[in-house]
Amino acid sequence: MHRILRTLVAIAGNTSLYLEPYVPKVVDGMLALLLDPMTLEPQERCNHWNVRELVAVCLSDFLKKSLCSRKQLYAEICSRLEQHLTPILLSFPSVYGVVLTACYLGRE
Repeated sequence: MHRILRTLVAIAGNTSLYLEPYVPKVVDGMLALLLDPMTLEPQERCNHWNVRELVAVCLSDFLKKSLCSRKQLYAEICSRLEQHLTPILLSFPSVYGVVLTACYLGRE
């Protein structure tokens, strides 16, 4: 998982690639990793803190790379993060992932 996420960070940092058509699907996948702890492989669940941090970095990088739908994508990400915080019974790792993502996204 770490290799895939680091590859996504590198792809988002490449200025010569046009990623706009792929950004929404990549963001959906990253949000699933961030918010659902059961999507991780069993051997990676013990190191889920680093995975969540890499996902937050990837989301931030892809959002900055997105040109046409930046505001819409930012609103969608914030909405999904907010929806995830509303249930009463939350796991600490999920809350950590939401807060960390909000920190990396910053005020756009």
